Amino acid sequence: GFISVLNTLQSHTSTNIFASGDIADIEDYKLAKAGVYAVRQSKILKRNLERIYKNKNLYKYKPQKSYLSIIGITNGKALANKYFFAFKGKFFWKLKRYIDKKFIEKYKDFKSNEKNFVPSIDSIEPSEYDMQCAGCGSKIPQTVLEKVFSQNLQEGSFDANDVKGANRLVHTVDTITSIIDDLYLLGKIAAKHSLNDLIASNSGLLSVQMVLGIPQALNRIQERDIYQIKEGANSIFNEFGVTISGGHSYSIEEGKSTVGFSLIGKKNTISKNNLKKNQKLKIFMTGRLGTALVMAALKYKIISGKYYNEVITEMTNSNFLIYTLFKKHMINNITDISGFGLALHLQNLLLRNKMFKGANIYLNKIPMLEGAKEAIKKNVSSSLSYSNKNIINNDLKVLIKDKKYLNILFDPQTSGGFLFIINNKNKIINEMKRKGIFFSEIGDVSFTNNKIKIL
Repeated sequence: GFISVLNTLQSHTSTNIFASGDIADIEDYKLAKAGVYAVRQSKILKRNLERIYKNKNLYKYKPQKSYLSIIGITNGKALANKYFFAFKGKFFWKLKRYIDKKFIEKYKDFKSNEKNFVPSIDSIEPSEYDMQCAGCGSKIPQTVLEKVFSQNLQEGSFDANDVKGANRLVHTVDTITSIIDDLYLLGKIAAKHSLNDLIASNSGLLSVQMVLGIPQALNRIQERDIYQIKEGANSIFNEFGVTISGGHSYSIEEGKSTVGFSLIGKKNTISKNNLKKNQKLKIFMTGRLGTALVMAALKYKIISGKYYNEVITEMTNSNFLIYTLFKKHMINNITDISGFGLALHLQNLLLRNKMFKGANIYLNKIPMLEGAKEAIKKNVSSSLSYSNKNIINNDLKVLIKDKKYLNILFDPQTSGGFLFIINNKNKIINEMKRKGIFFSEIGDVSFTNNKIKIL
């Protein structure tokens, strides 16, 4: 069947329903189901959707009386028909190819849509942002949290907190919304993401419980989905010698699944803070930045799908080897790079040590996913990045002329890498090179300047 519509493309029975193209039957017109009508109707449809929202009179669609039909045949020829006339020849095949190519070209470049994804400078409310992000990009802005947990954030919050009355035990919890449809991979990403907090506190994993919300469905479908998420997560936790022991699950009426984990760990022996002011303290990071940028751009089809595998690999790669080196070399000043972006997480790391005042960060040394570079070129940004930037803006001193990639500092990361500060005496860097761990030296600590300089 078809939807009967007025010549405004509005349904006869429901004023908020519009239809065009082959699915629509327009009153007073007996039109063939041809693409030429659908294309011409699109402009009227767009205008009327805008006008009904503004409570304005709607435009009427007046179809053309005839159209040219061309169909390809053999030997590089085509048949052409209009009115009662028919023609055959190579010219019409060339004409068809020209028309088709011209039409396709309109949908190869999305620059005309990019302005829709750039909010005004004052638009820092993630809930009002058109391009809503999943994963850790959907977390609550720090401006909200600092009003509730002000002391924690002003003094530098920890990635995992001590369990009161328990010797060296720490506890952390993390939840993300479904960033991809593959539930096994979602389980891996969520597990790695939650483990990062424990690794950043240089703690070994003792116990895991899962908190899971999935859409309402038949029992066998929910069983299938939970199994896939659990198996994906356990593939990460098993490296640390632990399996999910239980947790809590619930059904949600609609929307994205949420996957989270409550982790208990035990702090490893770490070196006392022997970093001194007269030492050159370097800032390193592991991994590459840009997961939210890439996932947002892929979701809205702004960049090529070829960047999908790159970002999935980044979010699912194991951090177990990195953890063993942090433990072996007793690294103390570590944090993971997650939802608040590199700049805010670095600031938080500096706040933990009263000796640290600021930092010098070299933007051109920060490694980025190739898809993130492409997304930035096309003006993509995540729903949380503007909030992240607004929070730390007064504590940054941007000294570079080329600011093209500056927003990478505020991009929320899901299952991101780590920031850590060491002196020249620590041997972890040489071992990371030997083990093939991807890392970068991105800056150094300042003992005098109170800002984070971007150089």
